[in-house]
Amino acid sequence: MNEKTNFIKKLNGFFLIFFAIIQLNCCNRGKTEQPATQTETEGLGTVIIRTGSLVDTLNGINNIDYDKRSQLITFINGALKHNGKSFYEEEANSDYGVKYSFNANGKYLFVTETEFGGSGSSFEGVQSYIFDTESIKLIPTESIFINANAPNPSFHKLVIEYLLKNKQFEQFTPENLPKAEDSITDYGFSLFYAKDGIGLRWDEGTLAANAAGAFEIVLPYSKARDFLTQTGKDVFK
Repeated sequence: MNEKTNFIKKLNGFFLIFFAIIQLNCCNRGKTEQPATQTETEGLGTVIIRTGSLVDTLNGINNIDYDKRSQLITFINGALKHNGKSFYEEEANSDYGVKYSFNANGKYLFVTETEFGGSGSSFEGVQSYIFDTESIKLIPTESIFINANAPNPSFHKLVIEYLLKNKQFEQFTPENLPKAEDSITDYGFSLFYAKDGIGLRWDEGTLAANAAGAFEIVLPYSKARDFLTQTGKDVFK
């Protein structure tokens, strides 16, 4: 009798798990997952950074037909420092990652390449790119800001204001912070797209010791708008 009871309990448990899996699959059906960066270790000191596909990203932008998509892939990969590859086998101790995102209207594509210093190194550098998907061209940082190659005390004040809000500000090295007499392009940041703002990122070791990591701030569009060229406004609107 006990054996029969145990068998029925096990059978009921099996059906409960089975139907739970079916229900979970049904709930997730139709949902689109955003490409996520994953890190997988393969071998000693070798890390592959897997990121979203450029093709999948371009498919998410309206009004890009097959021919233009092919041209964009060739142009974008050719412009990237590491040719859009997320891993180089010939440099087994160096690691690379590529991340793709586009702005609200889908015309401008943001591509970020992350380069790690290799096995045993904490160095991390980022190369950022902005591409116009309609005219198929690279948008340089200089074309984002008004008088980008000249000092702008007002812009400097805004940047310092938001850096001060960072909880790790006490770790900054004062002489490494942007200076009012520096041109905007000398501040050493890379650009990234942020909702309702302009993202500025400094690599680790740029504003503080390597151990402090990278620093990011987002300048509200309403405050940064007056420092943008028309191209900058189109990119970040």
